[in-house]
Amino acid sequence: MPQMAPIWWLTMSTLCIITFMLMWTIMYYQYIPTTTVKKFSKDIKEMNWKW
Repeated sequence: MPQMAPIWWLTMSTLCIITFMLMWTIMYYQYIPTTTVKKFSKDIKEMNWKW
């Protein structure tokens, strides 16, 4: 079956790309909230210190 090989390779490559994009987006969205939370907690600490 020579016609099946390219289709299978295409599906595998697309799956690899999708998984890579998902992992990248997950890492990206995990990195952003941690930085924002750190900044927010820092602001709260400064507010408490002012009070």
